[in-house]
Amino acid sequence: MNAVLALTDLDRRFGIPDVARLCEGSGGLTRVVITSPLAHGEMYVHGAHVTSWRPAGSEEVLFLSSKSRWEEGQAIRGGIPICFPWIRAHEIVATLFNRRE
Repeated sequence: MNAVLALTDLDRRFGIPDVARLCEGSGGLTRVVITSPLAHGEMYVHGAHVTSWRPAGSEEVLFLSSKSRWEEGQAIRGGIPICFPWIRAHEIVATLFNRRE
């Protein structure tokens, strides 16, 4: 299926008129752009990553590195990744919170 057609279909199915739309973002990655009278935000489907948050009348709140590569398989540097890693409960402490490196 054509990527643009697939993105258009995603937006038609999951977008919310005048609030949230799915569209192509940096590097051709799919993003969700959210607009309301209170704020503007942006989240990339790649890594479930919030990359922009601007309260109405204010400047951008989140930092994004100019070193982000914006391609599949590469991390988005900065912002807020909202997907917590899937790890068995007994491994969480050792894996996430006691890193020594």
